[in-house]
Amino acid sequence: MTTTHEPLDTTPTPLTTPSARHGGVLFGVFVGVGLLLIALNLRMGVASVGPVLPAIERDLGIPSAAAGLLTTIPVFAFGAFAFLTPTLTRRIGLHRLLALTMVVVAVGIGSRLLDSPVALFGGTVLVGAGIAVANVCMPAVIKQDFAHRLGLMMGLYSTALFVGAAAAAAFTVPLMTALDGS
Repeated sequence: MTTTHEPLDTTPTPLTTPSARHGGVLFGVFVGVGLLLIALNLRMGVASVGPVLPAIERDLGIPSAAAGLLTTIPVFAFGAFAFLTPTLTRRIGLHRLLALTMVVVAVGIGSRLLDSPVALFGGTVLVGAGIAVANVCMPAVIKQDFAHRLGLMMGLYSTALFVGAAAAAAFTVPLMTALDGS
């Protein structure tokens, strides 16, 4: 019995082609650092609220139950908006969608700076929506761009998520104090 073996196709695919091949090693480092900076910011908009809830209640004159929603809204937004990611990815593209999520998070955080309960709650929904979609995009982007260093990049990504959350929780109150309670 004779069998013929087809040669193995080793043509790079989008999932096996590292970013470095698209624009050199420096480009791969640039993309990797950018992704880690995004990961660093994916928890700050949520983790920074808890330490200052009493000040938010006092400054905006909202009841404790309403202030508690500020920590609950993002969790619901994670579940409500994450399912949109595959459709948005097909329409916009993975990298563009990830960039758009950062714009949405920035607008949400910026609107929370306004002295208005409506802006505060609306901004919180935007923050939750942006983070929800980015949470789904990031592992896919890392797999696509860093298949050759997947373990390293996923480890760095996870670490950046936790460092961002810890930094937000640790520095929010001192920053608020330094800015005279603002």
